[in-house]
Amino acid sequence: TDQIVDKQDYIRRTVGQMQKTYKKRFLIHEMPPDECSVNHIYALLDSLKRTEGWKPDVLVLDYMDLMMSRNPSYNKDDYTRQKHVANEIRGLAKNEDALLFTATQTNRSGANGEEVVDLNKAAESFGKQFSLDYIVSLNQSQSDRAQSPPRIGLYIAKNRNGPKHEMITCEINYDTMMVRELL
Repeated sequence: TDQIVDKQDYIRRTVGQMQKTYKKRFLIHEMPPDECSVNHIYALLDSLKRTEGWKPDVLVLDYMDLMMSRNPSYNKDDYTRQKHVANEIRGLAKNEDALLFTATQTNRSGANGEEVVDLNKAAESFGKQFSLDYIVSLNQSQSDRAQSPPRIGLYIAKNRNGPKHEMITCEINYDTMMVRELL
């Protein structure tokens, strides 16, 4: 119970700090992994519109690999499930006119941290990458992390509407998790 209270307190403090810093409304809503589908998110957004008259401009799903497809027949294997979940969340973003961010892990070949994570290393299910409009991988070698300030590379692996296959070198502050492009 102490962990739940501490987690809820942490979320409350984080949301409060974000609201104060950005002068915007934030909501963090936790759903159980391997049970949540895009239908649950639509229901939450509908409830927010009806009860509070509020619609978020940005949605962050952490992370889509644990979501289930709204069609149970697609949940039989990871590849098919993740491909359909990607299609469903893309539809959610379009229908709700919201910017949607999510995350995925690298596959085994991308886990060494010394090579750029491209589309071949970006996910266990290559199928989900076809649906997504923009894919950026975070890349950091041991030498990047050892620099002062630490560096991180943002590799544009896919961009449906602009340049791709470009690396943007940034510095990262681990205390604030702020990332700033190095020009």
